[in-house]
Amino acid sequence: MIFFSLIFIFTILFLVPLYLLPPDDIFHWWDKAQHMLIFFILSFLGVIAYPRIPKTIFFALAAFGGLIEIIQSFTGWRTGELIDWYADLVGILAMWLTIRSFMFIREQT
Repeated sequence: MIFFSLIFIFTILFLVPLYLLPPDDIFHWWDKAQHMLIFFILSFLGVIAYPRIPKTIFFALAAFGGLIEIIQSFTGWRTGELIDWYADLVGILAMWLTIRSFMFIREQT
């Protein structure tokens, strides 16, 4: 439930005009770092919610990130950027590597 709630919330945040979002002085983060962190967290929650299908979660989130960028490019108030999608993919990959590392460590003990 938390996973899909966050998907819904982030979809809204990714698509609303920027003037409706909190000012950047609240979050002094680079935009790409925000994308990476959001998709890292979504990947984590997705794998927790659906542990038997992690690859499906990762691919679905990758598609979701790409779709968001495409939709943003048609809004007129946001811009879809390929590099934002790459940042999404880095966040997903980072979670995949984290999970693989934990699995490797677990197998060694």
